Amino acid sequence: MTRFIYLGEASLGSWCVLGSEKRELDREQLEELSKTYREMLDRIRVAGFTYDEDPGIAPAQKLFHSVKPLGFAHQEVGFLIEETKGFPGGPRFVYLLSDILVGVGKALDLLDPGWRERGIKKVVLDKKVLNNARLYLANVMLLLESRFVEIGVWLEGVGVRDPKLPVVYRLIRDATYGIEKYLFESET
Repeated sequence: MTRFIYLGEASLGSWCVLGSEKRELDREQLEELSKTYREMLDRIRVAGFTYDEDPGIAPAQKLFHSVKPLGFAHQEVGFLIEETKGFPGGPRFVYLLSDILVGVGKALDLLDPGWRERGIKKVVLDKKVLNNARLYLANVMLLLESRFVEIGVWLEGVGVRDPKLPVVYRLIRDATYGIEKYLFESET
């Protein structure tokens, strides 16, 4: 038997599905889970960037190393969408995750037009293309950052095992920074 609980607008504004094997989460547990996701987000915000790890590498290579993991982020968000369809509150969160998936996909289409067929093998270095990709990723970052805790708690509530939301956020953040830094360095 599956039980549903509503987290309420005052707390997180989402539904959680609690399978019969799981215990119901009370307000205190939900607040603790929210706190955990806020702390995760704070730790990611202060973490270093791939682009800055090895100053001896050429800027174009550093950019490639920053952007290449976006393929994994795109794939993981797609898995999350498939895994959570049909859950209460699902349409709302699937819509949010779909916006993230589309934004990352559009950025990747600009950065490496053939990535869907063969994976990410190169990055276009045209400044206009990079700036447009950066804008897509910046919008995804704003959406993901503003809803990170809410999405994370919902994923935990519906029983998604290892949702990788923090990894996805970090990879998108890293790629956005890499593009910004490359554009800055190529102008100076």
